[in-house]
Amino acid sequence: MVINSQCFPDFTKRDLRFFKLIDGTATDPQDLANLEYFEGKQKTNLKKDALFIALSVLAKSAAALIISRHQQNIPKNWEILAIPYSGANNVDFDELFGDTKPFETSVKTWIKETEAGDWYVAYKAGSVLVYFLFVFYPGSPFLKHMADLYADDEPRVFRGSKLLELVDYEWEKI
Repeated sequence: MVINSQCFPDFTKRDLRFFKLIDGTATDPQDLANLEYFEGKQKTNLKKDALFIALSVLAKSAAALIISRHQQNIPKNWEILAIPYSGANNVDFDELFGDTKPFETSVKTWIKETEAGDWYVAYKAGSVLVYFLFVFYPGSPFLKHMADLYADDEPRVFRGSKLLELVDYEWEKI
């Protein structure tokens, strides 16, 4: 796909790298028609990239809600399980998680602490639902249990010392 650079005057080289775009402005159109031109260049999977970016943004948001609204201390290491789901759903966690404070127009968020001190967070926007489990204490039994329980939904995990590592992070299948 070709993008007209005149429509994006402030687009930088950093933006190109982030979106994994190939700058072909100084390339002969004949070369672009040759598949060999693309050999060795980074490939992108827009669906996967969009999923990982969305999970990273929501995970940071959920972490901020847990820390600011529930006075949870920041852990030395983060371990976050994410279970994304898209499709028809009429899920309402109010009974299980309790009523929630408003978050954003048309986005519902539920947060609940587990008996072990870990945190469940669920986001729902239209037909998209994302469950998160934030493991705050090493050795928590909930991560493996939740990953096994939702194995068909391809749960993903982030492990890192800082949430800044979520920038361009490839969420690992668990």
